[in-house]
Amino acid sequence: MQELIEKASKEDHGTSVEFELNPKYFNNLDISFNVDLMKQYLQDIAMTNPGLEVQFVFKGKKEKYKFKKGLDEIFSHSDLVYYKMDYVAPGSASQLHLETYLVIGQNKNLTWVNSIFAPQGGSAIEYLENRICDEVRKKSQIVALEKKLKTSSTRNDVRNCFHMYVNARLLNPRFKSQDKSYLINDLNEDIRNAVDKHLDKFIKKTGLLEEIKLQMEKRTQLKAFEDAQKGLKKASRMNIPKLMPPTGKQGDPGRVLFVAEGDSAIAGLRPARNPKLHGLFPLRGKPLNCKGLSIAKAIANEELKNIVAIVGLPLDQKVKSLDELNYEKVSIITDADFDGYAIRSLMLSFFMSIGQSFSNLVLFIFPALLFTKWTLSSEIRKKKPSSVSMTRTTKT
Repeated sequence: MQELIEKASKEDHGTSVEFELNPKYFNNLDISFNVDLMKQYLQDIAMTNPGLEVQFVFKGKKEKYKFKKGLDEIFSHSDLVYYKMDYVAPGSASQLHLETYLVIGQNKNLTWVNSIFAPQGGSAIEYLENRICDEVRKKSQIVALEKKLKTSSTRNDVRNCFHMYVNARLLNPRFKSQDKSYLINDLNEDIRNAVDKHLDKFIKKTGLLEEIKLQMEKRTQLKAFEDAQKGLKKASRMNIPKLMPPTGKQGDPGRVLFVAEGDSAIAGLRPARNPKLHGLFPLRGKPLNCKGLSIAKAIANEELKNIVAIVGLPLDQKVKSLDELNYEKVSIITDADFDGYAIRSLMLSFFMSIGQSFSNLVLFIFPALLFTKWTLSSEIRKKKPSSVSMTRTTKT
């Protein structure tokens, strides 16, 4: 590098630095001026310093960046639900001024340290997020929901409900590397004081607890759904008790599953069925009422889980083709009495609860056929020895 000093006119001021990289050592590295990157950097300076005007002149064009209220000016014109946590500690060693915008919704945290954008945040930023999560999990509403759902809240339950925009100003910031992307100053004591001071106000203004409760319920339902799917896969691999599957091939057309009320009804169907196409499965009593239940709770019932496994119904998607199922049709056979009507309704309610369309899975509802058998019984009486009585017994 060669030094070259030139005299400047009185109108000119400042220092101009120019250099060229030796391609032998830098492999023709592209060092062209990135206008957009410079604009973003200047905008960060203006945005994190309220009232400061920053000018950018390039090729005769001038642009100005000024935010009278800093980040407040941006958030006040947005539809975001947020809370501003403003904390100043002039007596601390770092003389920290922490300006944090806690925004409801899941997104990436953004951090500026003395107007320098730190894309990886820092240990202090991670501690701030974890401190908020841990303190929120101690709230009585969260503890009560834990008992109700029989689960424990996690940091992720809270973390998934908010994100942060942090503008930190402090003395002597230290970074992990020269790119200044990760702050390593120990600010834990100041952050604890800031969270203790603002947490209740943050919760009250943003309705954070309701968001967390929804997140916990969603996670619990998803876990139960995954467990139900595992149980379903296990049931499909095992021999289901009392199931009489067809002996034909999996893809044979015309396969029908007959679901009947009890073993006696199934026994009557065995001689009449086509063993290659017809499967038989007896119900044990009335099925579970699935009205208002989640899929996971419905599948937790052994009887219903077996039916789903037998038919091959997917829980996580709609049936698009009959080729995806083990049977083209399901026939529900019950007695023509009140118990039979209840079983039909409960079975239909179950199929509706798992979200499947009847346009693919065909359901038939049949009453069990009744027949009457007349029997004669003779009663020898003293006065009328030829008297005969007739009784009628009805069987299924």
